[in-house]
Amino acid sequence: MTIKHLILLLSFALATALPMPAQHIKKGDWSGSLQLHTGSRRSFGIGAGAQYVPLDYLRADLNINYYFEVNYDLNLNVHYLIDVYKQRLTVYPFIGFTAANLNVKSEQRESHVGMNLGAGIEYRLDYDMSLMLEARRSLVKHIGMTDFAAGVRLTF
Repeated sequence: MTIKHLILLLSFALATALPMPAQHIKKGDWSGSLQLHTGSRRSFGIGAGAQYVPLDYLRADLNINYYFEVNYDLNLNVHYLIDVYKQRLTVYPFIGFTAANLNVKSEQRESHVGMNLGAGIEYRLDYDMSLMLEARRSLVKHIGMTDFAAGVRLTF
């Protein structure tokens, strides 16, 4: 286990122990997001996702990301929502699964299934619109990928 993995794991463990659910994100909320991505082993990319809040402090996130070197991944993550500042700033560690299709050589494609660990921050601009930043580490067989995303999330 590398230092990066240890830091992500400890951050997730610490954040999930904190009893501070985000109050402005309520049970039953649906949202959609659009993101720009960059990271290791991937070029610049775009992504879209849908989120549902089954409990006041948990959010399910399903997203697909396309990277312009013909790579893509599908992710299913669970966010633990922590209200940091007056129901406007929310921090969320997350864990989940990824299915990635990658170019490993110029003519060869490989599909992998793995695990996601990461964290994000969301700043609410108004009732139904937020800005978000995320960092994610995908752990798949023999390949570790780090991804950074910035985007907008709209609540329905």
